[in-house]
Amino acid sequence: MSPRRLARLAALLAVCLPALSACATLREFAHEMPARVTAATKPVKYAIAGAEPARRDSLERAQQHLKAGEHRLALAALRHALWDAERIDARWLRLEELTETHRALAAVYDGLRRPDWADEHRALALALAQYPGPDTPSSPDRAFARGKRAYRAARFREAVFALIVAQVELQGVADTRARVASLQEARCFLLLSRFALDQEERAREEVRRLAALDDSIASCRRHAPPTVQAFIRSVQVSDAPAARRSP
Repeated sequence: MSPRRLARLAALLAVCLPALSACATLREFAHEMPARVTAATKPVKYAIAGAEPARRDSLERAQQHLKAGEHRLALAALRHALWDAERIDARWLRLEELTETHRALAAVYDGLRRPDWADEHRALALALAQYPGPDTPSSPDRAFARGKRAYRAARFREAVFALIVAQVELQGVADTRARVASLQEARCFLLLSRFALDQEERAREEVRRLAALDDSIASCRRHAPPTVQAFIRSVQVSDAPAARRSP
């Protein structure tokens, strides 16, 4: 390359490199902007809703783990985040937080290379974001009741579908204690249905999500046949060393 061309290239780089650096900075800022807005507005939303700000701690901890690529730590925190969000009385804020939690779960399962699980949580996030919709039933426990009937009739795939839908429809239950109790029972029947379908990994995750609310899972044991009770105990025993190591 001739000296004249080298001089032109040097001049061009002198002009372009700062611009490229500025563009990269702008892209980083744009990427971080939603998190910055959330951090600024969430305390205000919680105050308006009369909700305890600590209800968001598990979700924020999960997001930090997710950002660091620590997917299993993020998943453990998100199990608690789901129940923390369910305990928010104000429906508008509860739905917002549940939507964000399910989106985070989808990102976690993408990282863990479980695309089917990720897609399920993306669908739940979308349904929660759009709740209530034009097709929302007048009775919030319709899908829940259908899921229980399907399980008892040994129609386990139908039960799984209905019980996933119930997680959205039960948001129509205004009383927090009644809603959480119904969701806990729905997740128990989801565990039983997945176990019956030999979906062992999914059943394990249902045990862990129930344990995030109630370590003993006593309410679920009442519905469980002996084989499932033994399965629940095996999951809890295998998880106990990890729980002792966690801060």
